Amino acid sequence: MKKIPPPDEPMYQRKIPYLIKAAEGEPLAICRCGHSKRAPLCDGSHVEQPGNDTPLAYTPERDETLYVCGCGGSKSMPWCDGKHEECPWW
Repeated sequence: MKKIPPPDEPMYQRKIPYLIKAAEGEPLAICRCGHSKRAPLCDGSHVEQPGNDTPLAYTPERDETLYVCGCGGSKSMPWCDGKHEECPWW
């Protein structure tokens, strides 16, 4: 299989997902533009990026661990769907 380069966004240069320990009722802003320096959380970088992908506002209803895509290949963005196991750039 021919390797292709990974996505340009710094957030998606990982071979594994980001893990967020989310607390019940604590709102989160999850990055969807891929340029956050606080990945996987939003730092406002989307304002300077083409497309202006706004963050996903998420408030957990219970304590939980969230798995956020780190490879850029998920079909369920921003959530990890295990695609990192077969991304052609790794």
